[in-house]
Amino acid sequence: MSKPHCKNCGTQLQGEYCHNCGQKWIDDRLTMKKLCVDAFDSITNIETGFLKTTFGFIKRPTEVFHHYITGITKPYPI
Repeated sequence: MSKPHCKNCGTQLQGEYCHNCGQKWIDDRLTMKKLCVDAFDSITNIETGFLKTTFGFIKRPTEVFHHYITGITKPYPI
């Protein structure tokens, strides 16, 4: 059986993450969590990443600001 390919860039996967673009391999994409998040997004039209960033900025504004100006944006999805 051949190894799966990244759905993002088409590179043959060597592990859980694509070594070319960094996308995580997810075999089964339909979950209850995803359904709830999609329903929330549809109803409120606010992405969960925005909420995570906002709450992080309220709780730790200097840390979030420092991360942003130094280029660390992975913990704060847009």
